[in-house]
Amino acid sequence: MATNIYTIAQWLAEAVATLLQNGITDSPQLDSQLIACEVLQVGRTRLYAFPETTIEASSLQTLNDCLARRASGEPIAYICGHREFWSMHLTVKPGTLVPRADTEILVEQAIACSHKAPLGPILDLGTGTGAIAIALATELPQRHILALEQSADAIAVAQINIENHAPGKVSLIQGSWLSCLNDNSIGLIVSNPPYLGVADSHLATLAHEPIEALVSGSTGMEDLAHIIEHSVRVGKKGAPLLLEHGFEQGTAVRQLFLEHKYSHVHTVQDLAGLDRVTYGITAS
Repeated sequence: MATNIYTIAQWLAEAVATLLQNGITDSPQLDSQLIACEVLQVGRTRLYAFPETTIEASSLQTLNDCLARRASGEPIAYICGHREFWSMHLTVKPGTLVPRADTEILVEQAIACSHKAPLGPILDLGTGTGAIAIALATELPQRHILALEQSADAIAVAQINIENHAPGKVSLIQGSWLSCLNDNSIGLIVSNPPYLGVADSHLATLAHEPIEALVSGSTGMEDLAHIIEHSVRVGKKGAPLLLEHGFEQGTAVRQLFLEHKYSHVHTVQDLAGLDRVTYGITAS
């Protein structure tokens, strides 16, 4: 896109065409609008109300740079630096998984079963941006929330989000899964772990996101299996474990829950009717 004189309407029209030409077909119009809002520091309503507004040369260059990043497949959340989750604008940077709407189902289920969970902290395993932990902290202010994460990059982003949205309500811990936690210490465990296999076809569209937050061994089940096995030790008797997983993994995940003597095992579907979150209660 040449750096000539452009109105907002002209830039948006060419931006949509550019994204489509580069195979960005999911939401090219929305992505273009979000880039424009971020760079021009205006709301979407203003884009509609004043489409004839001329864009300054410096802003036009920034718009085009951001558009090129999106055309290459980079997530819009990285370009804009934030993503909405649970009605909060969370800081998102490369090195952290972009929060997805499907993960709000995991939060909903955790809230629903928290009232019957034993006393003790709620643990968010692999917190990433801190999205799940912060959402739980806002909805369950009477519970202590622990957010555990191995990645130093993700820890830095989670700390920003915790300070912005749940100051003093979430304790952030750096560690690998459950190895740093005491026996029978947690009242509820929730996690959206990596669950793609190394050869999963979905990875082609996720190239800009951290591989360690996406891939779990050859099958995609390795981290899920580890968490199910070791949550029995860490969770108090009757502590719920809730896991987000791939839509084809529901049967295998339920089988692992049953093998480790969890009770009340069931799977919740997402808005598309696909298996998304499996739940069980520890018996230890």
